Amino acid sequence: MFTSYSIDKSNSSGERESYNPRLNRIIHGERETLSATNTVAKTYTTIFENSVHLPQPHDRRAAKSRAQKKS
Repeated sequence: MFTSYSIDKSNSSGERESYNPRLNRIIHGERETLSATNTVAKTYTTIFENSVHLPQPHDRRAAKSRAQKKS
């Protein structure tokens, strides 16, 4: 059904790596899922950061000038 065979290629530690197409597909599939999840997480983080309004330096200056005008 699924063929598993050895490639005559040694990795850095000198061990022979076996190549299994099915396992490779599973691993790559998981990688794709993770990268998609990360993309979604990054997108939501960006949306959240953009929706939370943090006082910027120019806002502080404007607030200061408004306070001075009131007094």
